[in-house]
Amino acid sequence: MQQRVSLKAELVFGTAKLSKNSLIYADFERSFGGDVEEKWRVDAGLRFTF
Repeated sequence: MQQRVSLKAELVFGTAKLSKNSLIYADFERSFGGDVEEKWRVDAGLRFTF
């Protein structure tokens, strides 16, 4: 049985507060090997609290 090694690199930009009730966030990821290979992944968003 052959074993596969999966590696992942992640660059997190974190969050930036826009106002008392809102912020933005972003991170970037890249995976190597494994069964599912993601060339690049970007997660970003805008969050509101109330």
